[in-house]
Amino acid sequence: MILSTVFAGTGNKDIYKQVRKNQSLMNDVYRHLITNYVDDIDLDAFTKMSINNMLLELDPYTVYLENEEKSGIEMLTKGKYGGVGIQIGKREKQLTVISPMENSPAKRAGIMSGDKIIKIDGNETEDLSMDDAAKLIRGEKGTNVILSIQRYGEGELIEFVLTRENIQVKDISYSGMLDDQT
Repeated sequence: MILSTVFAGTGNKDIYKQVRKNQSLMNDVYRHLITNYVDDIDLDAFTKMSINNMLLELDPYTVYLENEEKSGIEMLTKGKYGGVGIQIGKREKQLTVISPMENSPAKRAGIMSGDKIIKIDGNETEDLSMDDAAKLIRGEKGTNVILSIQRYGEGELIEFVLTRENIQVKDISYSGMLDDQT
């Protein structure tokens, strides 16, 4: 509250002047490190670390999220994500469609329960974790993902080009006993 009162009294021009001054200081530090530091610096990693350490000083709820993390937060907070609407699992060590969701891009394209996902955008799925596979299948609404499917009884892979849509996560209701007494 004190911070907002101070800013309200100083005016926007003073704030922007202070921001430019601080950005200039950061740029000077970067230039000095790039030209004088003994080892090579991964500037992307260094920048992210700098941002995260700076935000640690504010409060535990102010964080920097990269684009791929933003979609996960949206899924948790809004109950939706950009994807094709399939539930996946591992069957016999192979990434498999458990079920396509009703009215999803996957369902409309003809993807079926039991289909084995052999490739995602041309990348083999054999050694992918479930989490990594889900990250590859999910993405921004309106973008495409190519799933190469092996279907039982079919000799060749079937390729599906799916356009990601906003997929609404359905709540799962539960009722049951907490323990033997309650």
